[in-house]
Formats: sequence, C-alpha cells, structure tokens
Amino acid sequence: MILGNFNKSLCYLSVAIFLTTTAGCSQQSPKHLALNDKANDAIAAQTESVLFQPLSSQAMIDEEDFEDEVPEVEEESDEPKKVAKEVVVKKTATAIAKNAVSKHTKSLWKRMFAMYALPEVDNPRVEEELQKFLKHPKSLLALQRRAQPYLYYILDELEAKKLPGELALLPMIESAFQVKAQSQAAAAGLWQFTPATGDTFGLAQNWWYDGRLDIAASTDAATRYLKQLNKKFDGDWLLALASYNVGPGRIQKELRKSSDVALKPDFWALSLPRETKEYVPKLLAIAKLFRHAEQYNLTLHPIPNVPVLRAVNVDSQMDLSKAADLAGMPINEFFNFNPGFNHGMTAPHGSYKLLIKANKATSFKRKLAKLSKSEGINWQRHEVKEGEKLSDVAKLHGVEVKTLMVINSLTSENLPVGAVLRIPPESVKALNAV
Repeated sequence: MILGNFNKSLCYLSVAIFLTTTAGCSQQSPKHLALNDKANDAIAAQTESVLFQPLSSQAMIDEEDFEDEVPEVEEESDEPKKVAKEVVVKKTATAIAKNAVSKHTKSLWKRMFAMYALPEVDNPRVEEELQKFLKHPKSLLALQRRAQPYLYYILDELEAKKLPGELALLPMIESAFQVKAQSQAAAAGLWQFTPATGDTFGLAQNWWYDGRLDIAASTDAATRYLKQLNKKFDGDWLLALASYNVGPGRIQKELRKSSDVALKPDFWALSLPRETKEYVPKLLAIAKLFRHAEQYNLTLHPIPNVPVLRAVNVDSQMDLSKAADLAGMPINEFFNFNPGFNHGMTAPHGSYKLLIKANKATSFKRKLAKLSKSEGINWQRHEVKEGEKLSDVAKLHGVEVKTLMVINSLTSENLPVGAVLRIPPESVKALNAV
C-alpha cells in the first residue's frame, strides 16, 4: 500500500446535508476567510452549521480498502476491454467538446452547463439530496457567492483536461468552497487532500507552504486525480466520483464482490459507507438544481464568464504583504486567494504561482519585473550578543523560536557570539499574529 488516500480525508470531510446539528466544523483561520463579504458570512453563519459541515463520526476504512491504491500504471487486460474503455473515454471527451460554449459567452453558468457530461440519473437518492438543498436557498446563494472567484479558473482546468463541467461544483460538496477547510482526518483545502495523497500528486507541505491549500496547485492536482480515476473505472464517472470519496481500493473491492451478479454492478448497487452513498447523489443533485434553477424557483447568483484570478509565477522569496501592495490588493483579500503560504512569505527556494485579481495581473507582473530579489523581503538583522539565547532574540523581536530556526537554517538553539540572524519584517510578523 502506497497511499493512505483520499477516502480518509474525503470520507471524514465530505459535506453532509442534514437538518440536525452534528459536532465539528471546518476550522478556518480568521485571516483566511473565504470571502471578505459580511453579508455572505452572515447568511452562511445562520445555516451552514447544520447544512454544510464536516462529518466527524465516519467509520474508519479498513487498510485493505487501499490495497489497489497505487500510482496509475497500465494494467494487463484483454484487447476488447481496452478498446471499450477507450471508446467510453473518447465519447465523454467528444460530448464535452461538442457542447462547449465559447469563453466569450456572457454567463459562466451557461458555459458550465454546456460542459455538463455526467449521466442524467432518475434516482430517488438524487431527488432526496435535491430536496435537502432546496430547504436552504439562502445557503445555496451564499455558496454561489463564495464560489464565484474560483469557478472560472476551475472551468478552465476542466476544459483543458476535457472533464465534465459538473466537477466544478465538487468543492461545494467537499469544502463548501472554504479555502482553509480542515477535517479531523487532516484533509485540507477546497478539494480536501490528505497529506499522503497531496504528496503523491505533487502538493508540497512544509513549514513555508501547504500546496493542498493552494487553489491553483490543488485544482490541477484534483482534476488530474479525477481524470485518472475515470480512466481506472473505464469511463464510469459515478464510480470515479465514489472512489474520490472513499478510495479506489474500496470501490474495486465492492465491484469484485458483485462480479457474480447477473447484471453488471454499478454505483447504485454497491454496498458502501453511508457518506459515500450520499456523496455522488449530492453532486448530481446540486448540478441538476443549478441547471434547472428556474424550475425549482432557485435564484442563481449572476456570475459573468470572465476570469477573476490569474496565476503569476514568482521565482524569488517574497513578503506577501509586499506582493499584495504590488498587486494593489488588500492584504486580507490577497491571502484569501493565496492561502497556501503559512507564514506571510514564500519559501526561499523554488518558484510559486500567486493568484492575482485578473484586472491587476498585468500591472503586478510589470512591477514584479522591476523588483530586485533582495527587495522581495526586507529582512531585519540581529547580531547575537554574548550570553544571548535564541529564545531571548525571539522574545525581543516578537517571533517564535521555531520561526527563527527555519528562516536562518539553524539546527541548534546555541548561538555563537557575533552571528547575524535574519528577522522577519514587521509586516510578516503582523500577519502571523492574526
């Protein structure tokens, strides 16, 4: 077993739609609120505690459920099965391409609906979830507003990978589009990656940065994973989505159990945990609800089909308050869109993408090009005096000992006299204190 995968995260955090209060909710740092919109937050506060929240009581999944969870490799199979798989995948991609609407279409909803490609299912479990959604129209509106900054970006990723438009709504089920959503199983972000699965899909996690919270990086990883799962299950999107929730090992195990049944086993016939049984119907229900909003007397929040965010590469370490200033964005808003950075600055090595408001991106790139690497962070400096301990320096400058050790690459708290330490600028310390 290589992965301890998505099911341990997503099973525990997949959003439940119950009308009774359950314990636990996604924890979110105050400086990383999903939107700086008081009206939105007020609506969400009234209803999301009972409508959209993580599940803390999901039964643990046996380790054997993960027996087949390994990086994708070509499996041996007979030629007819291989051909059938390719035909299904090709048909899905063709349907998406055929229905694709120009990016110049004014409504993002119309663009998304045109990309719909999941099977239409007339099933009581879908109808049940749809009715649960309908009982909370204000929360549905709050969800749409919270999702607005990210939907265009996500649709671009789906379109590039020829994936169904309904998948853009998956973060509503996973995290209620809370960018810092956390589960008790350590899953995090819009797409709810666990540490192990995040690492498998290239999402770095360290003191400086958590790629699972990075909207651009996690969206790329999630769409790659979904495409891989769809291929693994021969183009069956319902099985792929179920495995996204509970893990492909569990789904394959249940399919093997059902192999003796005369009829071909499908998602609806499998014996699965309750949360997984509800997970797929929830996505189908909310996709149907938005697509036929008028029929259900639901208000769709107008979302123009224009990019809200653009990704800009930054290849040197930067104080994010300086980046926000270059972008002409309030710091809280900047952090909403770049929640992957844990301590107010990018890491000293490597290249990162920052999400900048689309109408600010060109100006930001121009100003960034003029900035020297030494100007990225205006470090304070401290020369160690005789008898001075690292804890003394930390207390003097209002930072944690661990922060000083990481920033200065220290392996010990013992400091030689005369050593010069880098101290984070006041702007970074202020952000870390929030």
